[in-house]
Amino acid sequence: RRVHGDNMTTVDTTTKARNTVADTDLFWALRGGGGSTYGIVTAFTYRLHNDTKMAGVGCFSPIYDAKKDDVGTPFLKAFNDLLSTSLAPEWGGYQILSKGSPPNSTTSGTVLLFLNHFGEWGTPSFKTIEPFTSKYPFQCQWYNYSSFLEYEIKAQDPAIESSYIYNTLLQPGEISDTFYSYMFGMFYTITDAGSGCTGALIGGNMKKMGPDSTAVNPSFRSAVISLSCGISFYDFKEDQHVAEAQQYATGIRQFGNGTYYNEPSAYLPDWKTAYWGGHYDRLLSIKHKWDPTNVFTCHHCVGSDEMRGFDYNRPDVRVTRPSIFFPGIGPVG
Repeated sequence: RRVHGDNMTTVDTTTKARNTVADTDLFWALRGGGGSTYGIVTAFTYRLHNDTKMAGVGCFSPIYDAKKDDVGTPFLKAFNDLLSTSLAPEWGGYQILSKGSPPNSTTSGTVLLFLNHFGEWGTPSFKTIEPFTSKYPFQCQWYNYSSFLEYEIKAQDPAIESSYIYNTLLQPGEISDTFYSYMFGMFYTITDAGSGCTGALIGGNMKKMGPDSTAVNPSFRSAVISLSCGISFYDFKEDQHVAEAQQYATGIRQFGNGTYYNEPSAYLPDWKTAYWGGHYDRLLSIKHKWDPTNVFTCHHCVGSDEMRGFDYNRPDVRVTRPSIFFPGIGPVG
């Protein structure tokens, strides 16, 4: 589906709900600029698309095998190299990285790829995954779906626990060997809390839109993975774990360009550029037009730093967990 229009009630209560399509700036800002920053959206109009058959594959590797050899790095690198070069945009899905392991395992850590092909089995775009799956045939399990709805019904929501999350947008050709060393080192440096990452593949129609077509950071259009990591904790050491998360949030951002607005760290000094790239000034002018007194605001919303008492370093603990249920293995994360 695709948002084709919406109605919004703005701070000027004497004005009835307006169709934002009539105001191209406001409609542009609502798509990626923090929609509730400008008013209250009361209705959406969606353009639906025909459903399609789907195929999927799940591939698994430990980070360290029973001999303590690093097998996770070459596994993940082989896929990311393909993703950055010749994998068709019809492929989407997730990378799940965690120091957790399947039950009763002698290995350590988890690298799970849960990939979906939006189209039928055996098509040219489907076959672009074969350079990877042929390299790891015994670590992959295939699926076939009659429709996206069949896949969605079978998908299971992850477990919920207290986590602090942070994000970066990984760009093609810039996922270096240092990245893998840093990521897996991060997991095992954190000793008294859970840690993991979920990378959402960015492809399909996202790549067909121009960099300025909506308010999101243009880096989102060029990225191949939106990588969100988190530290999960069960104890009362929240301050300690949030401090650790701040450190690693800064670390992983060196490997990407931009931040996904829905899964950020609260500690983001360059939040305007991280969220919106060069779009912030236009967003701010729209904010001044429709909500000049900042009635609608939040931490790191457009214009929020113009409010008295604004604090760049206010902590924000999110609730999430980077885990997934993999048939034949069970919950991993």
